[in-house]
Amino acid sequence: MKLLFLFFIFTNATICFAKPTQISAGNWLFNLQISKSHHIAIQAEISDALITLVNGSERITLEPLRTSGDSLIADFPLYNSSLVIKTIKKKKVTGYWRNYQKKGNYAINLTGVKKRPKQKYNTERLKQLNGRWETTIQYGKPTKLIGEFKSHNNTLTGTFRSETGDYRFLSGNVVKDSMYLSCFDGTHCYLFTGKVFSNDSISGRFFSGNHYRTTWTAIKNPSAHLRSPDSLTYIKNNQQLSLSLPTINHTNYEINSATINKPTIIQIFGSWCPNCVDETRFLNELNTIYGNKIQIIGIGFEMGDTDTEKLKYLTTFTERLHINYPILLGGSANKAEAAALFPMLNHIMSFPTLLVVNSHGEIVKIHTGFNGPATGNYYTSFTNEMKVLLDDLLMVN
Repeated sequence: MKLLFLFFIFTNATICFAKPTQISAGNWLFNLQISKSHHIAIQAEISDALITLVNGSERITLEPLRTSGDSLIADFPLYNSSLVIKTIKKKKVTGYWRNYQKKGNYAINLTGVKKRPKQKYNTERLKQLNGRWETTIQYGKPTKLIGEFKSHNNTLTGTFRSETGDYRFLSGNVVKDSMYLSCFDGTHCYLFTGKVFSNDSISGRFFSGNHYRTTWTAIKNPSAHLRSPDSLTYIKNNQQLSLSLPTINHTNYEINSATINKPTIIQIFGSWCPNCVDETRFLNELNTIYGNKIQIIGIGFEMGDTDTEKLKYLTTFTERLHINYPILLGGSANKAEAAALFPMLNHIMSFPTLLVVNSHGEIVKIHTGFNGPATGNYYTSFTNEMKVLLDDLLMVN
């Protein structure tokens, strides 16, 4: 009888003190604490054990919540990172974001509330931000960006374009005379803050996670532009393409004058790179449209200590994006290694870099970086130009 009583007490204590294993469905606001005084606000929708993050017009649904020890974990579908939930109350959660690709157990503390705090926004400053902004960010040396912003109701959206790609889907607002734009997609964890002045200028700070920060300034300039992405990497000698690289199926794939007998796109990328993800989705579309009239080949430069590990990342990437063209391993995530495979080029300036080759094996276009869907018309213009080029190459062929 005594044992039965103890068992009853133990069982009920376990029930009382056990941590909940579900987060209540609904709209949540997560905050990543990147410094003592700054956090990244993330809209989240939770239902059926799924967390969907909202970055402007981008929606990222994480893998289903799973239990690990005393934590709930939601893995990002494309990147080697997770949200880890440690405590759950009815309208509040705490935990952290863990990025496994960074060394040293890289993590940023996370809190979430179901009831979103009310905030008074400066609608006049929001409207002032509409348009194009010539931006300078301090990455050791001044680096030029172009800010493209739009306001709608109490929300500010947009992105920054650079010569190597865009800063993804940024969203935020303006409080008093200060703007806040952020993005969190599982690998990028960006926050732009800035004071907006009445003379159409901005002065602010940029945070990348909790490990890096710098300053930036901008002035409104509808004529601001960057160098053409087709001019940044160029052919320096007449050396021919000649590669033999392993595929994710552990066979060798040859790229040379004998195998290039139709218009060919060679993608130089990394599975860890969000701009490369955007480019891959576009190339999948092209491959569906043109079928066997063209060929597309992806060459990945990956994180990882061994080729086996790198090929594993590429395999996962291929499966999750349903890539319908061959994927090869080029080497480590290093631009110098990538350049060594293409000695006819002056350099590899960015992941991704795209080579378009005609049916005679001649490189006819080199496109550095990728401005994806977050850039709106710039993305649409590029995709249309690529289709026109392929159509022209097929006519000549």
